[in-house]
Amino acid sequence: QANAQTSGTIIINSGATHTNSASVTLTLSATNVTEMCFSNDDVTYSSWETYAPSIIWTIPNTEGTQTVYAQFRDSSNQTAPATASIILDTSPPVIEPYWTPYSSDYKTVYFDVTYSTDNYGIQNSTWDLGDGNVTNNYAYFTHTYTSIGNYLVTVTLTDYAGNSASV
Repeated sequence: QANAQTSGTIIINSGATHTNSASVTLTLSATNVTEMCFSNDDVTYSSWETYAPSIIWTIPNTEGTQTVYAQFRDSSNQTAPATASIILDTSPPVIEPYWTPYSSDYKTVYFDVTYSTDNYGIQNSTWDLGDGNVTNNYAYFTHTYTSIGNYLVTVTLTDYAGNSASV
């Protein structure tokens, strides 16, 4: 039975919902606690260690939701549990770009990356349109160039874990 005055919480990577690294920072907040230990499966726990406000912890290197379990212990050997979860995503987006002329003078071009995919979602896109213009956060749009010519266009997609890919 935990002492009503003994409690603790975990925040992973400052409250981020996604990470691209199995090494995470646990920010801990606890009341009347002297020791703590951690687990990735709620069965096998690390050794008890002196309470600290943060530690580096390694979650399983498997994509998907990973949960960290903690036990906080007070000087009377009473414990209190806490958990927190984060999505591990180490794969960059797969970009499926599409473009086509959108006007009879070929100056306006339609760009599209809506068929691009990512395991856990695409957070944003950045388009370098090759003429000094950069457009952010558009899945599809048209752009009008001032003159006909060859332009090197680069699109970069970034997912919620910070993984990115460019084409």
